[in-house]
Amino acid sequence: MPVIDFSGVQELEALPEDTYPCIIADVSREVAKEAGKYDYYKVKFTVSDDSSDANGRAVYRNYSTSPKSLWALKQFMIIAGTDPEKFEGEVDVDEEMLELKGADVEVTVAVKTYNDKLVNEVTKVAPPGI
Repeated sequence: MPVIDFSGVQELEALPEDTYPCIIADVSREVAKEAGKYDYYKVKFTVSDDSSDANGRAVYRNYSTSPKSLWALKQFMIIAGTDPEKFEGEVDVDEEMLELKGADVEVTVAVKTYNDKLVNEVTKVAPPGI
């Protein structure tokens, strides 16, 4: 195991509430760990604004495959670039989500308290320039 000096490491503060240009940096399907729960897609957005101190920072949002939440997953996929006509039947969501990696979007970020710490929450995803 390597020895690492953590004495100069600073805590990462939450980004200020704002809308940021981002790319979809990664998408992964997380399998439900309990019976009766639904898989979800974890989407990693990376801020892509060279003129901002936030450039390169990551924020995340999960999209559930629960039947009651599929509207949000579908809406996200269309905003990120999936052809709406693909939703007229069955969709291989794993394949489509992987196709979205690298897509440009705008992400609205809020700040909330979680375990006594300020963290970011993605509240909206929109096409770039809107």
